[in-house]
Amino acid sequence: GLVYGVEEKDGNVRITATLTYPGCPLGPQIVEDIKRAVSGLPEVKRVEVEIVFDPAWTRDMMTQDGIEELELLRQSVF
Repeated sequence: GLVYGVEEKDGNVRITATLTYPGCPLGPQIVEDIKRAVSGLPEVKRVEVEIVFDPAWTRDMMTQDGIEELELLRQSVF
């Protein structure tokens, strides 16, 4: 639910994504993780990640698997 779009042309990849809220302290780390993961794919030359907040992220954007994983994580922390 955080990735809004992926475009690829001639090995250049542009990813549009969001964060759960604008002040998320993990934002820079998430961007770097995306770049690292995508850069490791064959034939990818360059990766650009654009963070947007429109539309705003909501829990409704999560898959059922994501909701279940979040619940398992919440149970292990609390």
